[in-house]
Amino acid sequence: MSDERGRTARLLWGPHPKPSRGPKPALNLDRIARAGSEIADAEGLTAVSMQRVAGLLDVTKMRSTGTCPERPSWSR
Repeated sequence: MSDERGRTARLLWGPHPKPSRGPKPALNLDRIARAGSEIADAEGLTAVSMQRVAGLLDVTKMRSTGTCPERPSWSR
């Protein structure tokens, strides 16, 4: 379990490579993590889901999930 938490922490807060070409993506892991934190702070950790995060960011659930290279355990 701690290995999964470590991967999730690195995914959310670890260094992320900067894209070298193309337009800057409007949705990134930092925005997703901040939105999840806002929901957790306001309503508790059990209220956090990819559906709620996507709604807060005004995108579809598939769009927000597609931004994550690995599916976080809390998105299930």
